[in-house]
Amino acid sequence: MGKYLYYIIAIVAAGIVFGVYALLRKKAPNRIKLAYKITAWILFALLFCWLLLCGGGYLRYVIKLSVRDPSLAPAINIDELLADGGKVALLGTLSFWFIVVIHITSLLSPFFEFKVIHRMERLFSPVLAIFCFACMPQFVYAQKLTYDVNAAGILIAVEVGLILGKLVYLWVFDRDLNLFKMNRAEIIEFVLCVLGALLFTMQEFMPRTLFGNTSIYGMKNFGVGHRYYLYATFAFMIGIPVLLRNHKGEYSRMVMLFISIGGMIAFSNGYEFKIFIDPSRWPMHICNTAMYILPIALATKNEKVFYFTFFINILGALLASFMPNYDDGANIFTPRSVEYFTNHILAFAGPLVCVLCGIFSRPKKKQFFYSMIGFAVYYVIVLFFNSYFSAKYPYETTGREFDFFYINSDFVGKKIGLDWLFRDFYVKFNVGGVTFTLHPIYQTIYFFGFILMSVGMWYVYVWLFSFQDKLIYLDERSQKIKVDRLALTAKLNQKEVSKCMNPESVNKLVISHFGKRYSPKLPFAVRDINFVANAGEIIGFLGPNGAGKSTTIKAVVGIHLPTEGEIEVNGYNVEVQPVQAKQQIGFVPDHYALYENLSGREYLNYIADLYGVSQADRDAFLDEFLETLAMKDAIDAKIQTYSHGMKQKIAIMASIIHNPKLWILDEPLTGLDPVSIFQVKQCLKRHAERGNIVFFSSHLIDIVEKLCDRIIIISHHKVVAVDDVHELLKKGVNLEAYYMEKTGLETGN
Repeated sequence: MGKYLYYIIAIVAAGIVFGVYALLRKKAPNRIKLAYKITAWILFALLFCWLLLCGGGYLRYVIKLSVRDPSLAPAINIDELLADGGKVALLGTLSFWFIVVIHITSLLSPFFEFKVIHRMERLFSPVLAIFCFACMPQFVYAQKLTYDVNAAGILIAVEVGLILGKLVYLWVFDRDLNLFKMNRAEIIEFVLCVLGALLFTMQEFMPRTLFGNTSIYGMKNFGVGHRYYLYATFAFMIGIPVLLRNHKGEYSRMVMLFISIGGMIAFSNGYEFKIFIDPSRWPMHICNTAMYILPIALATKNEKVFYFTFFINILGALLASFMPNYDDGANIFTPRSVEYFTNHILAFAGPLVCVLCGIFSRPKKKQFFYSMIGFAVYYVIVLFFNSYFSAKYPYETTGREFDFFYINSDFVGKKIGLDWLFRDFYVKFNVGGVTFTLHPIYQTIYFFGFILMSVGMWYVYVWLFSFQDKLIYLDERSQKIKVDRLALTAKLNQKEVSKCMNPESVNKLVISHFGKRYSPKLPFAVRDINFVANAGEIIGFLGPNGAGKSTTIKAVVGIHLPTEGEIEVNGYNVEVQPVQAKQQIGFVPDHYALYENLSGREYLNYIADLYGVSQADRDAFLDEFLETLAMKDAIDAKIQTYSHGMKQKIAIMASIIHNPKLWILDEPLTGLDPVSIFQVKQCLKRHAERGNIVFFSSHLIDIVEKLCDRIIIISHHKVVAVDDVHELLKKGVNLEAYYMEKTGLETGN
């Protein structure tokens, strides 16, 4: 009779919910969404009620659907679960699994408008709900080992009924046909979410119940099983942000809420009502608190709560993952192993994933400080609880052990060789008839050691976020390259992408509204730089240190990309056509590096090979420039034997051996003797006379005055003057005084 009564209760509950929704639809349609939210919270409350009534049931004592766990008391009969190849155990396990998926989906769907969660509720949840309804008696039996009517069974029946009532209403009155239309990307998203929902709601006993024990042991001291779980931890920490990289913000919050609520339910299903009268089972361990703090922080968007779990729970979970405290005989599917590591995976990686996915902003030092205060309060509380309950319920007589955060035993001390501090130094005192025992030296070192490690973790976070920024940059750069290539192909009418993109910029260097900053948090190094350099010109690029000269030059040669604006070299955009643009450029940096084990000739031939310079062209080049730069006698000696000036000449020759349209030199004359300066100046003039652009930065105003056709002055990160040198001289302008005026150095501004 009990079996059928559960069906009746479920049907009645479904009818009530359906009727209430239908009435609201008619009388107050604007209240329907509120009703969905209320139903979701009722379902959630019912779930925790029967979990507390059953403590996870007896499925945890079933191995591979057919074997009884030896740890189960002999007086408890679970033969019904194991009969017929474990049919009842299988149906009960799947029902438990599916009902958790439905609960979390129903809880989140009223609060988020993303199609995927509503698709899951309307397309996936009904299938699971029908299965749970059909298998309800087996599910109840797996919890209480009886088909007779009981409180837990009634709660389960009401839950299933509420779920069915809502789902039937959605299909009858609130169907959204657009949810059924999915393109390829949406199908993949839906499938991934379904698989993820099943993965992250699997309870700790299910792997062993369904598949039995494994041969993978070594769950401590970095054994095989221990390493597998550590790999899973870092796979979660990296994989979730990668999957959600294009869905940051609220979508990521929805996903992490689903995962964290799944973890909270899995953690809670082993607890019964008796935990309220057994303090030794209170979830006071630092990682236990994370199971509740993280979902609360995500649901309420409370940053103060979140940053406590970020700074405290992460470190605690990481240390606990390295020093697990379960039985030596555990294997990778033992429920205790699964529970321990799923708990610590979420406690460690969950808060990090929330920041990496942009759900919460990156923490600041102020938040770190407040979190340390919160940790101090927590530490004092568990210190009191440990000492008080240990005195009130002695282990020798009750078998209860109070060691929250492992500060009331030498468990951690043994790992680091400080267990003697715990054993040998302690104090006892009596308060109100209760004898407290404290280990002040050990517990003080423990506290400040954790604080110091938290400080160390801060620098780990800084590195991690910096690494993430680089990955984001590479990903964005990759996407931009693809878009630019498509745009280039379209602009060139499907011609080869090696063709010049802008014929109007041929024989020119064109910089338009160029700006560069090295981080979103930093100011622009240069901004709104505009000028054009024409063929045959020698351009002097002047400015005080830190004004942005090197930043601009490095963007032109492609060492870093513009943050905004465009740069074109001989018609090629340096961002869209980087290879073609670089082929037009010769560059002498202010700090060059040469292969000093090569001879000068070998090095120049190597560079010529890179640019594809023919043997005839390179021979002609060497004949001319070795004469001009007086390097004939030294060209076959190793570069490591050269003076500074000779190395500078080799760098200059290497930069121009492919006859570039644009020759850029950053402080090329620094450190050269007068003869070498004259020789280099001759090379600059000759290259410009052949219809090329020479663009160099310098602090030597007198040389710029005699050599350049035009000057560009940059100051305070922007161009302040572009002038024809010959025109300035005709007007009698003193170039040095003019430079000082434009840069504001004359008045000290």
